[in-house]
Amino acid sequence: MHVARNNLALLASSGAAKKFLYALRPAVTLRWMCLREDASPPMDLPSLVAGAALPDDVREAVGDLVRSKARTREMGSIAVPRLLLDFVEAELVRAEAALSDALPARRGAARDRAWSLAEDAFLRLVDRREPVG
Repeated sequence: MHVARNNLALLASSGAAKKFLYALRPAVTLRWMCLREDASPPMDLPSLVAGAALPDDVREAVGDLVRSKARTREMGSIAVPRLLLDFVEAELVRAEAALSDALPARRGAARDRAWSLAEDAFLRLVDRREPVG
């Protein structure tokens, strides 16, 4: 999600289509992973799009964008359809909401575990009267 958000910001400042494709791929990957929790997503965008159960209009717009990008220079600027911008934003918002529901418990458990390990190490050190540092 971080990669997608960063590249959306870069798209806004540069207009480079490549930046949007770097945001699109994580969004489609998130959708793909929701459908198949036990498998790794494919690396190539066409296979990823084919397996992500995208709405027809989104899938067609992705294909059009990829074809347009292929005809421009490496950092060429092309208009990204609002439909695709909205799709990426919706997928990121959905994933961020799901993640925020899961993170507080994980952070608390991880923090508690870290403190427990640190306390155990400290007590072992004190018991052995070993110098610190």
